[in-house]
Amino acid sequence: MYLNKIVYSASSLESKDVLNITTVNRIDDELLAILLKKPKAEEVSFDVVEKIPLFTSCDKNDTDKVNCFNYEMQKHIINNFNYPKKALRKGIEGSLEVSFIIGVDGDVGKVVVKGANESDVLKEEAKRIVSLLPRFVPGEHKGRKIPVSYKFPMNFTLD
Repeated sequence: MYLNKIVYSASSLESKDVLNITTVNRIDDELLAILLKKPKAEEVSFDVVEKIPLFTSCDKNDTDKVNCFNYEMQKHIINNFNYPKKALRKGIEGSLEVSFIIGVDGDVGKVVVKGANESDVLKEEAKRIVSLLPRFVPGEHKGRKIPVSYKFPMNFTLD
């Protein structure tokens, strides 16, 4: 891979040493990965973070931010929920735990759905709903934006 014939080098790429610019014709993948590596921000739980991520409607709202977030999350789930037809036909029910990360850019990622012996069709519906979440106002902890983990139960029941 070529990178404009400029590479940064230092005695320790992880340190804050002054970097020297060296001209090269090719950069190997390992060096490129180090150069492009962003410091990994540690995740903080929604229950612990100092300033929770917000739906944009909650950011401008003077009500309790946690209540607003929970209300908007429930509204999102209700508005986007479709009981899978295959699960309806087979009478499949189940309880799932859905978790995801709200990144420093406000995007949702790392969606994980767990449930003992639950059908994949229910897990796919939970993932689909989470994938439709809008971009959030990022959470903050100790004065900086930080990834925030959020989880909630999702119950699929037939009456």
